[in-house]
Parts: sequence; structure tokens; C-alpha cells
Amino acid sequence: MSSSTYIFLFTIGPVQSFIAQARKTADFYAGSRMLSDLVDTAIKVFQTHTGKVIFPNPENKAKPNRFLGIIENHTDLRKLGQDIEHAVREKFRIMAEKALENAKITQKPAGFDGQIENQLEIFWLFEPVEGDNFRQAYQNIEKNMGGIKNVRPFKQIFERGRKCSVDGEKNALFYRKKENRQFPAHLNRDAVEVQNISDVLFAKGEALSAVSLVKRFYYRDISFPSTAGIATLNAAQQLNELPEFNTYKSLFGGEWDERFLYEENLTEKEIPQDKLNEAKKQYAELSKALSKNNIKLYKYYALLVFDGDRMGKILSGAYLDTSRNLQEYQKHLSQLLGNYAKRATDIVKSAGYGQAIYAGGDDFVGFINLEHLFEALKTLRKSFETEVNQALQKQYPLVEDNRPVNFTFSAGVCIAHYKTPLGVVIKTAKKMEDKAKNEGNRNALGIAVLKRSGEQHETVLKWEKDTGNITRMQEITQALQNDFSDTWIKNTEQEFALMTDQNNEIQSNILEIFKYELKRLLGRSSLGCNKNDKNKVNNLYDELYLLFCSLGYDFEKFIQMLHICQFINRKTK
Repeated sequence: MSSSTYIFLFTIGPVQSFIAQARKTADFYAGSRMLSDLVDTAIKVFQTHTGKVIFPNPENKAKPNRFLGIIENHTDLRKLGQDIEHAVREKFRIMAEKALENAKITQKPAGFDGQIENQLEIFWLFEPVEGDNFRQAYQNIEKNMGGIKNVRPFKQIFERGRKCSVDGEKNALFYRKKENRQFPAHLNRDAVEVQNISDVLFAKGEALSAVSLVKRFYYRDISFPSTAGIATLNAAQQLNELPEFNTYKSLFGGEWDERFLYEENLTEKEIPQDKLNEAKKQYAELSKALSKNNIKLYKYYALLVFDGDRMGKILSGAYLDTSRNLQEYQKHLSQLLGNYAKRATDIVKSAGYGQAIYAGGDDFVGFINLEHLFEALKTLRKSFETEVNQALQKQYPLVEDNRPVNFTFSAGVCIAHYKTPLGVVIKTAKKMEDKAKNEGNRNALGIAVLKRSGEQHETVLKWEKDTGNITRMQEITQALQNDFSDTWIKNTEQEFALMTDQNNEIQSNILEIFKYELKRLLGRSSLGCNKNDKNKVNNLYDELYLLFCSLGYDFEKFIQMLHICQFINRKTK
């Protein structure tokens, strides 16, 4: 490489706040897709100037908030960087204008342009490649980018008044009145009322900032299932075959949402008075059809997030033989992750597990139907192992201190009621992902259950070989459905909760007693008494003890894991 060769790093943010600030699943999806589309705009401008993208694979449908490229013999790098940034900001401005059009808003309120212009945080950097030392140039550009972000500039914006219902930070510039038709309190008098719009898109009483409005309306033509839609996804095909369901659904027209599958939502607050009586009548007929056809409607769903472990070191080639070509290695890794991203999206959708929000290869966000949670976890993890880790190691073995290093991922799952605020669910799922990386020491899974009552359960466990621990949790849940009552869980907790040490581990001098008592309690809760049932007791005990050992003999994590299995069983019966 000559001295006229440069690598280019481009990043755009904010990421977490922009994506995670959501009241609806559609907000969540739109934030993720919008960042992906903006990065795609930057990539295309870079490519038109003969730049070549190294990471991610530019063919990926979903892209992370950054890309790495290389360019040769360009005469004005500063102007190129400025042109790329300008194109991205212009794309976002066009998105904002399109959102106004989709929302049928002709009057732009004061402050709209300011919120749009100040939303994006864009950083870019060129680094020369001296000789053939691409590796050193890459290390330099990552270090320098980190330094730039640490002293990031910002503009002070003075806003007072009611804040956005979605982000809670920016002034609300658009609103819909409630039924009483009163002007919302503390709202800026320049705010624009949005009329003649579906309650599904913009609820009465809601107030949105410019950025939240763009997220809500730019992708208006793309439908995304609600949390109730994810919770009832297991019954979707059966429902569509019921005449009673189609008749009931037609009452709502464009206002239809799966939350109306639950009788608790048939109220004047949710349904106009002139339709309410007919809706209740049709719902009664639908209920009979559901019971007759044994169709179960669940109220809980799961949000799954996962992220590649040690991704920074993996991408930088920290575990790669220094004699290997880092640039070619990064391209190969990019290709593998791009292929897996497509595969992960297809796995979730085609198998009916749920709906992906974002699949970038090394990271994933998606909603999963509770009935399919275990199968989705196992399939996604096994696919990553074979299609990314093993495929990467075959061509580029990763080693540290003469020991192989596997490319793994850690995941967080939050199981929640469809009415639980989505922002809380997102934060909890991310928290469990962080716990999987820290408490679980990576290559692990953190699961949390947020009950409607406010009670919570959470645990962290290793995947183990061939996702063995997920299979064990699945078998425990199935055993509770078919062969055992769940009384043994409560009894085990009551008997041994006070017999743990300061690390929540069963004291070594009573470990044998614990093992004996666990098997005895299982036998007492068995729903049968023949020889085959005794084998089921022994088999379940073996799986439980393997899980207990895998959890490091941590009794609290073990009991929490059992409560999660118990909960999933009760909510998917």
C-alpha cells in the first residue's frame, strides 16, 4: 500500500437512546432501521468516490451504526468526509419532510428543524496506511476515534414545556387531544394538532417531538406487529381460519390491533361507543370458537437481544496470527456475519418464532413468541456456532496464549406482559445481556421475567455445549406441563433457602442431603406411580443437577431459573 492509501471510519449516533426510546414496537423497529438506512447512505457516497467498504458487508440489509473502509489516491479527503456527513444529514432531513407528509401535517411548528438538525452525532476520521502496515493504521484509527468521541461537541438547546411521550427529553411539537377536547397542559402553544389519523399510529393524548414523529411516520407503509401481536403469534394461523375472528376483526377496519383479542380492552376508552356493543357481541362468538377449537391466546412475549463477545478484539485481529492479512480477515468476517444476519432474520420469521427488529450479524434484536422461546434460542445459537465461529476458525484460527479462542455471543431475554411499557422491557433485556457478559463471563444467557404483579425473576447461565442448558430448561418446562406438579419448586426453596453460604451456594456439608431431598420432592410431585414414571423422576433429577452444577452451585440462580420455567409453563398451557 502506498502513502496515498487511507482507511476511513464513520460512526453515527446516538444509538441506544435513538432506538430504545419507544412506546410501540413500530417505534423500536423504525429507530433501528432509520440508523441503518442513514449508514447505508454514507456507504454509497463513499463507494461513489472509489472507496471500498471493509466492514460491515455493504450487501447487508441491516447495518450497524458505523462502517470501516479503505480508499486510495483521493485528492481531498476532508471534502469527502464533509460530503458524506452532508449526505447523511440531508437524508435525515428528507426523512423528516416525508414523515410530515405521511402524517398529513402541512404546518411545521417552531423548533421542528432545530430538533432534526441537532439529533445526529456524526464522527468520521481518515488514517494513513504507512507501507503495508494496515494493522497499525487500524489500531490508530480506533484509538483516535475514541479520543474524538470523548470530547464530543454539543449545542445547548433551550426548551421548556411538556416533553415528548416517547423520548421524554425533547419538547413535544405534535399532539392529539383526548376525548374531552381540551388543549393538553404545559404544551407549547406552537404545537400542531394532528387530526384524521389512526389511533394505532398516534394515540389520543399522545404528544411527540420532531424526531419521534419521524420514527412513527416515515415507515408508515410498513406494518410491524404490536406486543399483543407477538404474544398471540402462536395462534395466528388458527385465528385466520376462523370465520368468527375475521368477522370480529372487520369491525375495527384500519384500527385493528391484536390487543382487541383480550376482553379487558373492550372498553369505551379503546373503542368508540357506537361500535362497543357490537364488538362485545362479536367477541362473545369469537370466545366460543376459541374454546371449541382449543386456541390459546397468551399475554406474555419475549424480547431477545444478543451481542458478539469481545467483538472489538475479534475485529481488530487481536487473536489472529500477525502474519495473516488483517484486511482480508476483516472482509471474511464481514461476509460471514452478513450471511448470518440474513439467516437469523429468516430463522425467526419463517419458523414463526417472532419478528426481528435488527440483525447485524454480531448483534440481534427481536421479539419472540413465548411458546417458541427455547427453540428460537437454540436455533440462533447453534447457527452462529456453525455459520460464523466454525467457518471463521476454519480459515482464520483464533488463538490466545496457545489456546483456541471461540467467537461466541451473550444474550439477554426479557419476558413481559404485552401491556408492560416497552421502554422497561428494552432496558431489562439489555441489562440481562450485560449480566450475561459480566456475571456469566460471556458466552452466556441472562433471562428475566417481569410479572404483571410487579414481581421479577432473573438468572444467568452458560449456553453449554450444543445449548445444553437451554434444552434442560425446555425439558423442565415440558415436565411441569405433563408429568409433575410444581410444588417441588416451592418446597425446595423453603427447605434450603437458609442453608446457603455468603455466595448463595449450598454448603458443602449438606450437598448430599440436598441431592437426596431434591429427588425425593420430585418423586412426591410426580403425577404417576409406575416404573416409567420413576424413570422420568430420575431423568429430570439428572437434568436438574447438571443445571445446578453449571450454575456454580448457586442456589439463588438455580431457584430463579426454576421459577422462570414454572412461569413459562403456566403462561403457555
